[in-house]
Amino acid sequence: MYARHHGGHAIPPTDHTQAHDTLDLIDAGGPVPYDGYFDRNLDPFADCLSGGMGIPDDAEFVIEWRDHAQSARALGHPETARYLRRTAERAHPTSRVRLEADLTEALAGRGPTLFDRLVEIIRERTGPGSLRLT
Repeated sequence: MYARHHGGHAIPPTDHTQAHDTLDLIDAGGPVPYDGYFDRNLDPFADCLSGGMGIPDDAEFVIEWRDHAQSARALGHPETARYLRRTAERAHPTSRVRLEADLTEALAGRGPTLFDRLVEIIRERTGPGSLRLT
């Protein structure tokens, strides 16, 4: 993922087939210098996009996710299930119930995928039109 204030940032086409590879790519080259801040965790990633953390609250930028269909396939239900399983193992006990329910859904091929969740976070936390799926 890549973004620039008053400019653009591209998420390059990738053959990453595991969530941690994609999240590391975003963490290393995202719209702000995260440099490991969110450590493959989606909550801090969402926080980073909410302003501060190097992004001025009034900044305009575009995130272009190139060949997003390839990423959507790679971050589908099987990889979402792997991600949720790893996350649940180290999560606070109060979060495990929700994560395990999400894991059950992902294993059944239902519910949002990791790709869906990343897109949702970006769209919710940035301005209209700031995400381009190409």
